Amino acid sequence: MVDVQIRLKLRYGLLCISKGSVINFGKGTDWPKEKVTIVNAANTGGVFGGAVDRAVNDAGGEALVNDRKKLPEISRGVRINYGSAVLTGPNSYGKLYGKYVVHAVGPDYPVLMGRGNNSGPCDKLLKNAYAEALGLAAKSAVSYVGFALLSAGVFRGTCSLEHVLGLGMEAIFESAYEGLEEVHLVAYTDAEMEALKGLAKKHPELLVKSEGAGAEAPASPEKPKEKAEGEGVAPPSEPKQSEEGAAAAPEAAPGGDGGSGAEGPPTGDAPAEGQKAAEGAAS
Repeated sequence: MVDVQIRLKLRYGLLCISKGSVINFGKGTDWPKEKVTIVNAANTGGVFGGAVDRAVNDAGGEALVNDRKKLPEISRGVRINYGSAVLTGPNSYGKLYGKYVVHAVGPDYPVLMGRGNNSGPCDKLLKNAYAEALGLAAKSAVSYVGFALLSAGVFRGTCSLEHVLGLGMEAIFESAYEGLEEVHLVAYTDAEMEALKGLAKKHPELLVKSEGAGAEAPASPEKPKEKAEGEGVAPPSEPKQSEEGAAAAPEAAPGGDGGSGAEGPPTGDAPAEGQKAAEGAAS
């Protein structure tokens, strides 16, 4: 179970700012399991990784690992490009509650930006990773989505949490779909939670007042105003590891998987297999 701290109105459903581990998403609820997915912070390899990705595999067990191995390779060692997402399921995945797992790869800002200071292309890839994840959930008629925070660890490099998480929120505002009940951004660390709370407070018109343990859902929430890209966020950064596939994204080099906001390891993207141990540190 994750602890909902803040609820915001979307065009469809609610955006929930929650604290906990994404692998516990759905537990303690009566949600239909076929209507629930988590979004794993993966890397381009698509199968094995560290941090959140490792925790997701451990919880999902052999069934999840086998389904991930069946994902087709785009190029040698690459199953998911930066800025893209793929889906496994429906299946029974060990200790995970839902029947689906979406594996999304946010951009590795330090690798993709090189020595440049222009985060724009990476920002687009990050938003696309969130959007593709929600698109896959919509196609599978999923109503409850729990996101590990993408590119929020080593992948963000010198970018602030506010920057990368702000882009994730923008993508969710823009990609809410009919049939969506709740989409959660699951913060694992206090720093992530504080950053998300600060971003949520910039949308007072969308806040849903809590009453006791729950909150009243809006009858027909209006579509939130789109923020200009990059508005209210800081510059990017995050270590190496995998993934980029959105529009006009450079082909990803084979890499391991990573993540942020999972049980056990601190949030952040984990480096690909074989990468330097230092890159595995999560933010």
